[in-house]
Amino acid sequence: ELEALEAAIMDLGTVKHCEARVLDGRLVLLASGSGSFLEAELKAKAMSLGRGYVLSQVKLVEDNAWKFSSGGKLLRNVVPWSDDAWDASDSF
Repeated sequence: ELEALEAAIMDLGTVKHCEARVLDGRLVLLASGSGSFLEAELKAKAMSLGRGYVLSQVKLVEDNAWKFSSGGKLLRNVVPWSDDAWDASDSF
């Protein structure tokens, strides 16, 4: 289910990498990308998939925060959900 959400978010075109997580029973999203995108845009895309995909919070991180396997696959749960990220109302 998380992969379906991540694929839909990636389809927006402005998001380069993202990872959906369930933290304390809430669905959250880490994202990075080029240009600017708003939390509302990401939440609307997630909501379009159905009620089970409603995001509680979105955090933006730098592109270089992500780690990848030798095969090029994004490694999950590597980017911390902490003060190292910032609210999606900020843009980069």
